[in-house]
Amino acid sequence: MNRDLKKIITAKKKFDKVVLDVELSLIDKVEFEFTIFDQSSDGIMLLDRQTSNNAMLKDCIQVIEEKGVLSMKDYLTLVM
Repeated sequence: MNRDLKKIITAKKKFDKVVLDVELSLIDKVEFEFTIFDQSSDGIMLLDRQTSNNAMLKDCIQVIEEKGVLSMKDYLTLVM
């Protein structure tokens, strides 16, 4: 059991590092303060820190790839 717990903790640390790297890569492409988190029912989400609205990260990235930036207006069309 202890080994399994250590594996989970190690995996979580790796996940957190990747999330931070992705946030840093998107910081100049998103026009509002955000964070990324894993929502078990919906997957990886991008959360607007001011309103606590969230949208699927993959949809947000698609908009960034198409337009170069994620505006609040575009984000609100993706909010769940």
